[in-house]
Amino acid sequence: DRATELGLVDFDLASATSVGCAKRELNADIAVRSFKAGRGLALHRPVDIYLQVASACNLDCYMCAEHNRPEEWRHGRGLKSLSPELFAKIEREVFPYAKRLTIGVGGEPTISKHFPDYLQRAKDAGLDVHVMTNGSMINTDKKAELLVRCTKSIEVSVDGASKETYERIRIGGKWD
Repeated sequence: DRATELGLVDFDLASATSVGCAKRELNADIAVRSFKAGRGLALHRPVDIYLQVASACNLDCYMCAEHNRPEEWRHGRGLKSLSPELFAKIEREVFPYAKRLTIGVGGEPTISKHFPDYLQRAKDAGLDVHVMTNGSMINTDKKAELLVRCTKSIEVSVDGASKETYERIRIGGKWD
């Protein structure tokens, strides 16, 4: 409504194929117009969502920010995962307006016991899902199938083109 007042909305709701599509397209349109107009006030909801669903990782890469954490909280000790309640709130309040969800901004997302459910729900909500992972826990056909079915893209951090380099950088990881 405020966006309409400011002339940021020029969107034909009748041309949208569904309410979900209309919300997403309208939200994206407002975001682009606000940016182009140089407005400092965001009148839209997030277009891209970035979620850290697990606060820990199973590897010990020397360049990782995990080294900034107290020793007793590293490598999954004291693991904190995004709660199902908070995920449900984001799902209700943000998913209908967003286009993309990136899971894995810090930590290894596959550590979270809720990861499969979160992936499926994001896909069911119509989001383009991108996952960032070290790939070491994609060790069954079931896990690989879930990722292929629910994601638009998967980014696997490797950081080495040989066994020696990979295992020197990705401490705890196995090249094979």
